Amino acid sequence: MPQMLCPPRCGRFNEAELGERVRAEFREMPGLKLTLVQASRLFDVDPIQCERVFSSLVVNGQLATDGRMFTRSLT
Repeated sequence: MPQMLCPPRCGRFNEAELGERVRAEFREMPGLKLTLVQASRLFDVDPIQCERVFSSLVVNGQLATDGRMFTRSLT
């Protein structure tokens, strides 16, 4: 049986809820590095929604990216 990585309703997060969940995961695991594909799977969301949320978090200074991987911002 596959292991669930998130609660059953996680695929139904709106973007504000998803943003908070992403920030919480990166806070709890400071060394976490994810591509958008990995993040989309981990958070069980559509890749386009995932990209919007991650891009917003980069613009707001909460995440950093090298163009491929996303990490917790050091600022």
